Amino acid sequence: MMIELLHSTKEKLYGLFSLSVQHDFTIGHLKKIHQPREAHIMKNTRVISLMIFSMILALSSGCTNATHAKNEVPADSQIGVAADQENAPEETTEAEETTEAEVKEPELSHTYVTHFGEINAVTYPAFSFNYPDGWNVTKEDVTAISEWVTLSNERGVSIDFINLHQKDIGGGSAVHYSELEVSKIADSDFVPGYVQAEDYSGLGKFMVAELKKIGEMDAISDSDFVPVENGTVSYAVLPESSAGVQIVNSAYYMDLAFFYSANVMFVAFAPDGQFTQQEETEVIAILSSFRVE
Repeated sequence: MMIELLHSTKEKLYGLFSLSVQHDFTIGHLKKIHQPREAHIMKNTRVISLMIFSMILALSSGCTNATHAKNEVPADSQIGVAADQENAPEETTEAEETTEAEVKEPELSHTYVTHFGEINAVTYPAFSFNYPDGWNVTKEDVTAISEWVTLSNERGVSIDFINLHQKDIGGGSAVHYSELEVSKIADSDFVPGYVQAEDYSGLGKFMVAELKKIGEMDAISDSDFVPVENGTVSYAVLPESSAGVQIVNSAYYMDLAFFYSANVMFVAFAPDGQFTQQEETEVIAILSSFRVE
């Protein structure tokens, strides 16, 4: 477009300077008429060249300025963008948002009371615990020497109350052993007292404990415990004196059962060895509510 404009301008200028000269009989015009023709032509050519060069500079300058104007961002707009970036809220992962939204404090609206003493017509205390909606009693088994109650949720997480009225719990593996790290995670409502005139307050304060598997040993092939990464987790009501590293080899970790005129274990397991945060919250609340009636 600029080249076409230059050609048009050039043609107009040549047309302008090729006009015939009117011969007025003034002294000034007489001088022009008598000047040599070659000088006149050279002068006109220099003028035309100068004007064309000036036009090129003017058009080039205009195009450059237009390009800069198109690409420039107003200073106040740049400040606004910077301010928006500084004030933008920090992004949170979807997992964090989901966790904050879904984990709720459970409402323990149901209560279960054990029945060993009642069914066997013996003097033995009843235990009780509370649980929220979404959990159901899926097993109730009372015999002359034991009581077993299982509370489960839809995913298969189970909380088992086991009351075994014999000192030898039996059923342990003679080969496979697990190493557990036992640590307090919450307080317990269980306060030991008297059973048939015998005082069990010496058991001390109780806790809700996390039982994390940190090692395994096969007595046939291993000479020591083999460390376990991301070991399974379970929870139980235990005396605080049980905290630390414990070695077990029995089902339901009955090795850790406390003796209350019988072996008592109140323990929670997940089917895959790991609890969701909501399940963990509910399990801890249920275990914390365990008490003597």
